[in-house]
Amino acid sequence: RRRLAVLAVAVLAVVALVVALTRGGSSGVRPFEFSDPGDRGLADRAAAGVAHALYLNAPDGAAATAARVARYRGAIEKAAKAGGVDPDALEGLVYLESGGEPNAMAGGDPAAAAGLTQILPETATSLLHMHVDLAASKRLTARISRTRDPDEATRLEAQRRRVDQRFDPPAALAGTVRYLRFARGQVG
Repeated sequence: RRRLAVLAVAVLAVVALVVALTRGGSSGVRPFEFSDPGDRGLADRAAAGVAHALYLNAPDGAAATAARVARYRGAIEKAAKAGGVDPDALEGLVYLESGGEPNAMAGGDPAAAAGLTQILPETATSLLHMHVDLAASKRLTARISRTRDPDEATRLEAQRRRVDQRFDPPAALAGTVRYLRFARGQVG
């Protein structure tokens, strides 16, 4: 409960900051529209858009999203400690990327970003040393979407975690920690 309260206060602080920085913005904002590298408005649109996505489009609302993410706090702390990264930053990534949904997929396709931290298959295999059998993951995803039996879906999701580690929360978190360490080494 304390972590949830702290996260809620942090969310409100970020909202206030974004509102102050964007001065209200516009409801027609296209946050990630990019056409000109010299476009000075990109940061403002991104800030307004991220705020919209975070607080208005969080699955079932910000509080429910924070509660889903909090279920992974133990795994987050373990992965962060093993890799020497800030567990709060890792938790924030989970909130932003998947809303605490380990089966999240961009566009519903495992060929896109997937899992708690939305890792691309190519990044998973070539940079993060994760096991991803994309063909098997796609077949299992199709079967999961067709089944009406919750027990069958659970069994298929377990199979998918074995063939595509992006859907396995501890493996995805460990991979993300490796990515953060790599990025720190590249950009400081």
